[in-house]
Amino acid sequence: MIKINLLNKFIKWCNQNAGFLAFITILVTILLSINFNQFDLSFTNPFWVWVWNALAYSIKIPVFTFVIIFIIGVAYWWRLKNRYASKKISLDFLIGHWKNEWNSPNSTGSEECEIREDGKYYIMGQHWFDLKEFEYDPSTNKITFWKTAVQPDDTRKVLNTLNVVNNDLLIGEEAGHQIKYTKLYIDK
Repeated sequence: MIKINLLNKFIKWCNQNAGFLAFITILVTILLSINFNQFDLSFTNPFWVWVWNALAYSIKIPVFTFVIIFIIGVAYWWRLKNRYASKKISLDFLIGHWKNEWNSPNSTGSEECEIREDGKYYIMGQHWFDLKEFEYDPSTNKITFWKTAVQPDDTRKVLNTLNVVNNDLLIGEEAGHQIKYTKLYIDK
């Protein structure tokens, strides 16, 4: 069972990091085609000497291969930088109609909900929760917020931690159980 869970986690990581894996594949392909006798990257600066001695390698690659690897690395870094820099998610990201599916040890179920302006969470047209303390972490692509009950005699306050799979799918945890939000539509 543990091997299957590790394999599933690895496959999920691969799906989320497909661009990184493609870059690594290209880099490995390039490195396998290198003639290591044409270009020497040894430096006389004491810092670089220490670094190269610490790594215990003298890297020798053709100049054009070094330039290609450098250009690919810069392009990939720029792509990642732009991808995360341009993604600004706020509470307005959640506005719309969602299908909420949960799976806990005691129950499994689903409901259709509507999230309106200012984080108002409605179920069947009735205001049940307020979404508070919304945060987005672009490095992990996760959103977190507190879902606080507003009905009389309902004191629930649960933390949601959700991975943004895409703009219409959020998967994560709510109060320790698995939860999935699928966006159905947005009112115009």
